[in-house]
Amino acid sequence: MKALTESKIRADRLRAEIAQLEARYDGLFPPGVYSVLESLRLELVALNKTV
Repeated sequence: MKALTESKIRADRLRAEIAQLEARYDGLFPPGVYSVLESLRLELVALNKTV
């Protein structure tokens, strides 16, 4: 149960980080930000498979 809660917390945190980056750059992502966003999205997908 604790692992599930930690996974949900991490997934929520990833969603928030992605939303903040998207809002800050409003679709005009420098290459470095695009790379970070892609990593965060992949991690979120992996977490969603475990939840």
